Amino acid sequence: MHVNSFKLPNHQVPLKPTKLTYPLQLHTYSINQNRIVLYNNHQLSFYKGCRIGEDLNAGLDNAIFNQNIEHLDPLLQCISHYKLDWWNYSVVTFRGLLTKLTTALYNYDDDWCMNCMLIGQTIFISDNAPPAKPESVNHKRFMYHGYAFEHFSTSSDPDIHINNSEQWATLNKLRIGNHKVLTAGEVDCVDNRQSDKDIDSYKPHQNDYIELKTSMQIFNQHQKDNFDKKLLKFYFQSYLLGVPKIIVGFKNKQGILVSQKEYDTLALPSMVRGSNYEWDPKKCLSLADLLIDFIRNAIISIGNESLLYKVHYNAAQRAIHLTTTHLDDINYPSPDPFQRYGFMPAHLHTEMKARVNKV
Repeated sequence: MHVNSFKLPNHQVPLKPTKLTYPLQLHTYSINQNRIVLYNNHQLSFYKGCRIGEDLNAGLDNAIFNQNIEHLDPLLQCISHYKLDWWNYSVVTFRGLLTKLTTALYNYDDDWCMNCMLIGQTIFISDNAPPAKPESVNHKRFMYHGYAFEHFSTSSDPDIHINNSEQWATLNKLRIGNHKVLTAGEVDCVDNRQSDKDIDSYKPHQNDYIELKTSMQIFNQHQKDNFDKKLLKFYFQSYLLGVPKIIVGFKNKQGILVSQKEYDTLALPSMVRGSNYEWDPKKCLSLADLLIDFIRNAIISIGNESLLYKVHYNAAQRAIHLTTTHLDDINYPSPDPFQRYGFMPAHLHTEMKARVNKV
């Protein structure tokens, strides 16, 4: 059932400034090749650098891609394990979904949908659909290049076996406007070049984190505009986890690494100032604050914790539509390791309901 809609402004419209605190890391965790959450740094990788001329197609035929939807399972497991005060937050979600909200101001092309559940005064936001499957052989190859670049940047092993199920992630808190947000996301690697510590003795610190990206080499203005557009997503993907450095590997059409460059995350907005695809992170945050306001107010005003709330973004309409549906209206993991209440593992939902009733 349709509940309410929010019309997004044009990106040129002035917006009231809002505040964003720098993300504070609470914990880290690993996910192994079987998608089991480990409360350690086993999957942490150190940055070693990728050799120019490396073939980013290497190992493609043997790659294993996780395409199963998990909703918020790893995040909720960490909240339970670390006994975090989730009820003091407005929103609990992954970094990827938060990135969709923070980049919505400049999104004129891509539709998306999120699922929401309410416990107490906290909104839990999950993916509506599983990870996108490659649309073609070339699309799969381009998707794979990023994983290959990450492997060659963090490992000296020439025998490449990509399994994107394996992740090392960080769990953070931040504030967007008046909204406290609990979020988590994968960190590609750690810059340990100025230290002699090994992985076992290294204590994770945000100042050392690196996001690894690939992009086509730039020859003309059109390609420069496309890269500037990409930088908006690069910026928020990194900023929302407190990752200070991004290393971009530039490749040719054949997938060969031809150059790479380090970028300071906080410097990206000034890089695009005056370009054909200029974007303003402050205005992005102002809209994200309004969107969180809209979503929370609409859901809390209904107040039914036995409903699933869907947030649809229609790019052509430049509008967000919030609808209600039944809790089973989700994509289920296959196989699914948990009994579920909505998109949450049922035992964790029961635990959270019992905890919030005590507050």
